[in-house]
Amino acid sequence: MDAQYASHGAVNAGAMYWEFTREDDGYGLALADGGVKPELARGIVRPAPERVAGTPGSYSLDEATQTFTFSFTRDATLTAPTVVALPSAWVDATAQCDGCTWSVDGGVGFVEATASDVRVTLVRKR
Repeated sequence: MDAQYASHGAVNAGAMYWEFTREDDGYGLALADGGVKPELARGIVRPAPERVAGTPGSYSLDEATQTFTFSFTRDATLTAPTVVALPSAWVDATAQCDGCTWSVDGGVGFVEATASDVRVTLVRKR
C-alpha cells in the first residue's frame, strides 16, 4: 500500500481501497465483530488532498515518522480554501504551514494560502 500511495502522490492522483468484508482473516478492513483492523487501517487510511485551490505539487507520507507533506502553487483567482481529508488519527496532528494558515473542522483540514508556493507538513501524534 505504501508504494501505491507514493505513486499517487507523485502524480497527484486519487485512490480508493474498497474491501469491507467482515472477517478476521483476509484484506477486509473490518473484523467479524464489526471492529476495524488497526494494522490494515494504518496502511490504508491516510491524509490526502481533496480540493486544491491552485496547482498541486505532490503529497507524501513518511510512515516511519508519521509525517504527511503536501505542496501546491496557489491560484490567486480562487477564494476557496484547499481541503485535506484527515482520518480520525490525524485530526490532532501537529501542523506546520509554510505560505499558509491551517485549521481543522471535524475530519477536514483547511489551508488558506498566504503566498504563491505552499507547503503543509503534518506530524501525527502517537
